[in-house]
Amino acid sequence: MLTYSDLLTATFRYNARGPSHFDCYGLCMEVSRRLGRTLPEILTPNGLLNMQELLREETENGIRWRPVPATEGEWGVMTGHPRIGPPIEYGIKSGAIAYFRVKGLLAHVGIIIGPDRFLHAWERAGGVCCERLSAWEPRLVGIYEHKSDPRCPD
Repeated sequence: MLTYSDLLTATFRYNARGPSHFDCYGLCMEVSRRLGRTLPEILTPNGLLNMQELLREETENGIRWRPVPATEGEWGVMTGHPRIGPPIEYGIKSGAIAYFRVKGLLAHVGIIIGPDRFLHAWERAGGVCCERLSAWEPRLVGIYEHKSDPRCPD
């Protein structure tokens, strides 16, 4: 059984990849590695607006990431609010990456580790924390998995 308690002492730092400092994506990379998966490097740009553009480019082109369909949810579904169009139901799946709005911008990610739990490194919290996914649902943009994940269909 994987544990993540050692990560909860890490502090937040942009573009940090551990072990004592992480940014939100660096933490997702580390937890994915512990799950036997590899996420590609994506460096955090300077500023939330730049982060929004990077995350939008990463998800909307569909080349590297795909949304987790509601039918593939291990632990049910959650409604995301994409930038354009109506709300979408996404499957809640272990190891999937949840994309969130912060200050109205798509600028934050976390990794799902349980039915209503996700880990994220958040500047505002000072570091790595584990929270209820449902508490962040109003900010949820979508739940995605990287196409390098062996569970991800072509």
